[in-house]
Amino acid sequence: MPQSHFDPIRRFIRQGEGDCQRFVKVTPMRPTGHDELEGCHFLALEMRQDRDIIAYVTLFNRFTYMVRLVHRYPIWYKLSLSHCLDPVNRSIQPFLVTSLHIPSWIVQQRRAPPMIRKLP
Repeated sequence: MPQSHFDPIRRFIRQGEGDCQRFVKVTPMRPTGHDELEGCHFLALEMRQDRDIIAYVTLFNRFTYMVRLVHRYPIWYKLSLSHCLDPVNRSIQPFLVTSLHIPSWIVQQRRAPPMIRKLP
């Protein structure tokens, strides 16, 4: 990908140039509804049909920040990546968000930190 297409977001991050609302939106959207993943972070990247390249950053499985990295890239790619970052287990795993299925290995691997572990 030509680097110059990333110049506007680069200038926004480094020099504060541009309107924040043009680059970043905060939404209440959560990648999962599972409490087992409460402390996890999610990072996703996609190219939409309008050819915008969007990063989704979700911290602690709460609010999602949508960051537009590129506006109308000249060539469309099928680009869709997502990862789950688990600070408790210190792991990063590929993550596919669908309305029907959350990979069982994510829920099974997840352990609550000792300070918030439920008592029997």
